[in-house]
Amino acid sequence: MFSRHKSGLAGREGSAAYRRTRRSLRRKSRNLSGEDYAMMTNEEFEVLFDTRDRNSNQQHALLFTPLAQENMLRLLRDTEVGFGDDFDFYKNRMINTIVPDHLQRMDLELDPGRFRLFDFEKARRAFVDVSAGEFWGIYFCLAPLLCVPLYQQVRPQHEIYGRDMARSSSFWEHESLANYWGQGKFKHPSCVTDSILKTREAGSAGGVKEIVVSAHGHRVEKRVSYVNVWGGDGRMHSVAVPWDEYLPVVGEGRMRLKEDGAPADDSLSQRQRIDRIGAMLSREGMSVYRRHIASRLG
Repeated sequence: MFSRHKSGLAGREGSAAYRRTRRSLRRKSRNLSGEDYAMMTNEEFEVLFDTRDRNSNQQHALLFTPLAQENMLRLLRDTEVGFGDDFDFYKNRMINTIVPDHLQRMDLELDPGRFRLFDFEKARRAFVDVSAGEFWGIYFCLAPLLCVPLYQQVRPQHEIYGRDMARSSSFWEHESLANYWGQGKFKHPSCVTDSILKTREAGSAGGVKEIVVSAHGHRVEKRVSYVNVWGGDGRMHSVAVPWDEYLPVVGEGRMRLKEDGAPADDSLSQRQRIDRIGAMLSREGMSVYRRHIASRLG
């Protein structure tokens, strides 16, 4: 367990505040009156990532290896690509809480109204900029965890749970299958645009899932607006301007899905795996099988 708070000392290693914090940590490390704190060799890391209230020096050292210390120092000093030292970090046993300042300033509500512009390129650029900015901000919220190699070592499932667990496809696999089947099977009859396919489970029987697919698209209504403009004759004229209004429509379809629980065969090529799926579809007569190749194609 430990906590650290942003100090603003990154990049100010020669300042009086930096020297004062280092002296304070050195005194605490030499204090033998019962406090369990031992300053590590890398004093620069100890000062900038100050966790003086930690309750286990051994566990702290196992977590923050020399590589983790180097990564964390680089993150704290990076104010060009990242946000520098702008986060508090609390570790309560297996719970890590990170509170970055830049996330508090971000507007994470994606109101579609902000992209409703008459110029398509401007709308596209606005969407890309907002999406990229939010990804950038959220990535650097997770960056303190990514600095620690130990957090990237994930134990296998049987080591965590001690038993085999039934594998079940997730909603994004269902959406991938629906798109593989094609929008045409689900789109609304009046839809004239590409559709975004979303899925939900509608129950199962005999090991077969019923998947409802909703296809979100747009239909077109022809409109005419009249704009007053000055003509070359010096008079005002009402000019008809035809335009298209796109209105949302939702189509719906269903597909049946049966899980493929067969073990992976790494000797098969990508083409052979796809052919195997097709053979299973034909043999079983099901509408859709789970495409287990998604995570195994490599």
